[in-house]
Amino acid sequence: PRMLRSLRNVSLFVRTPIHLQTIRHFADKSVSSQEQEVIVATKNILEAVGKGDWNAYSELCDENITCFEPESVGYVAKGMDFHKFYFKIPSSGPPPYSSNVTLADAHVRLLGPAGAVICYTRLVQKAGPDGSPVTAKSNETRVMELVANRWKCVHFHRTPA
Repeated sequence: PRMLRSLRNVSLFVRTPIHLQTIRHFADKSVSSQEQEVIVATKNILEAVGKGDWNAYSELCDENITCFEPESVGYVAKGMDFHKFYFKIPSSGPPPYSSNVTLADAHVRLLGPAGAVICYTRLVQKAGPDGSPVTAKSNETRVMELVANRWKCVHFHRTPA
C-alpha cells in the first residue's frame, strides 16, 4: 500500500505542472458571484506559483503586498522583491511527476464592495525524492482588494500545519 507522509518543513513553493482543484464545504450557503471571483483569483495565484510564472503572479498581487510565511522566518515581508527571489531560483530540470494542489474548505468573507478575506487549507500532493507520494498541508489566509475590476492579493499569511 502507498503511504502518505505529511511534511512539516517542506516549502509549498512548488515549481511543477499542477492540477488545481477546489473542495468547498458551505453548509447550505450559496456562493455569491463576488465570492466566486475571489476563489478564482486565489486559484490563479496558486497556479502562478506552481508554474513559476512571475508575470502572472505579479499581476495578481499588489506591488506593496505584505505576508507572514515560513520563508520570511517570522518577519513581515513587504513588497514583491521578497517573492521574486523564489521565482528566480533555477529549477534543476523538469520534475518526473506533476503535483496536485487542493484548495480545501475555502471560506470567503466580503468586506464591502472592494475587499475580501479568504481562508482555506492548501494540500500539495507530489512525489518525494524516492518517488513515494508526499502530501504537504498549509493553512492560508489572503486579504484581497478589488482594483480596476480585478481582485489582487494585498496580504497573506501561510502557516504549515
